[in-house]
Amino acid sequence: MPEKEIITILKNVGVKLPIEIGIVGRFDAELQKYKFKRVFIPTKYGLMDRAFGGTVDGRSILVIYGRFDKERGLSADINFEKTQAAFNAAGVKTIIGTFVTGGIQKKHKIGSVFIVSDIVGLGGYRKSLYKEGGFKNVDMYRPFCEEIRKALIRGAKEVKFPVHTKGIYACFHGYPRIETKAELDFYREMGWDIVGQTLDPEATLARESGCCYAAIAVTIDDPKTRAKFMTGDKKARKLTQDAIPRGRLRTTELVFKSLKYITPLEKRKCNCGHKFHGEKSYFCYLPDFILDAE
Repeated sequence: MPEKEIITILKNVGVKLPIEIGIVGRFDAELQKYKFKRVFIPTKYGLMDRAFGGTVDGRSILVIYGRFDKERGLSADINFEKTQAAFNAAGVKTIIGTFVTGGIQKKHKIGSVFIVSDIVGLGGYRKSLYKEGGFKNVDMYRPFCEEIRKALIRGAKEVKFPVHTKGIYACFHGYPRIETKAELDFYREMGWDIVGQTLDPEATLARESGCCYAAIAVTIDDPKTRAKFMTGDKKARKLTQDAIPRGRLRTTELVFKSLKYITPLEKRKCNCGHKFHGEKSYFCYLPDFILDAE
């Protein structure tokens, strides 16, 4: 569906335009508090029916509710492309992702919140919205928009829980298994902080689309609790299960405290809008001596 028609859909349900900020997360109370309106956005990857538009602190927001279309399934089945395509169709150029993760370092207890500063991609994902057009690699040397991270850091000063302003997210491939003890020990030795399955390719697709992207993560376990959990300890299992909704409350609070600090797109000095580096297809042309032989 053409972008103009998408904008008409948003207008018809009363969403303030242009939409300044997109967020991926589960924000039940906030959607009701700020009277968000449900929006249906057609994309080439399917209908996005988990979108909600609203206004917070004068900023127009589009929330994509979670990453699964219905019940929680396999991380390998998440339609990352549909989420980004929906943001693109709505004209969103600023995105914040929220995540629940596993803790790697022993010093970080359950409920630790991170404004993620880097990614280690272990998932082997091959997701892209722009597969045609020759050799293109997205520049992810600095995967997160520093201007959005600065806004989140300012917001962190207004919450009552500690927030780590840096943290390395190890993105594991997930299904059909979780990490081995040896893998987690290796991650710990490398100095990585948290492990999950979904930040990459979400961040890569955002950068590929020329968006400013940042991520907030909360840990729902730590090495000590995980070790007990794996032996069948019921208390450890319950502790981990209870940490999920509590953790989401923390990431939600941090996001909504930070929205007012996000610099308008036209005033930013970041380089996130430069989608591709190395667009020229250096490797697709045959040398003359081969062509001459034909």
